[in-house]
Amino acid sequence: MQLSLRKIALELAGIGLLGGGVALTACTALTGSSVASNVAVSTYVPLTSIEVDSASLFERRGCGAGSGVPFKYVVSVYDAVTGGERIGTVAIDIGASDCFTDALFQNVPTTQGVNYDWFSLTVDVFDEPTYEANRDLIDAPDVGNADAIHGLANWSTTCVAQQQPNVQSIAACDPLP
Repeated sequence: MQLSLRKIALELAGIGLLGGGVALTACTALTGSSVASNVAVSTYVPLTSIEVDSASLFERRGCGAGSGVPFKYVVSVYDAVTGGERIGTVAIDIGASDCFTDALFQNVPTTQGVNYDWFSLTVDVFDEPTYEANRDLIDAPDVGNADAIHGLANWSTTCVAQQQPNVQSIAACDPLP
């Protein structure tokens, strides 16, 4: 009895291998690909960006709904000299985020030329009632109304970031007051 069970198991394993081989052949024929190839294919595209880490930004105050609790935030990006000292008064990029998500700015342009890759960021934080009262301005921020957004914030802080090619740079932010 044991011999016949073993024989059946081996035959089933062989059928499984044969079926897998047929399926692989059919799959590669349908997709036009081959199993063996010496051409390297890479789908990785490096991301050049600046990220504001929400976890560290809100670690002291928390994040949630209600009065007196961070709910949404707006980040305004400004050109800066080496080390992060802000240049000018006009934001070059701006974006709104929920307090539980990171703010991400990809391929931030600089108005100072190719030698300037430092940025100063202003982070304006809103509790839920302030956000609801100013939803239209906060949800669709424009670099032209960055000063108005700054004036409405419940809390504000600044960050410094250096954008580097093919690197996702994390902004260094001062703690929220």
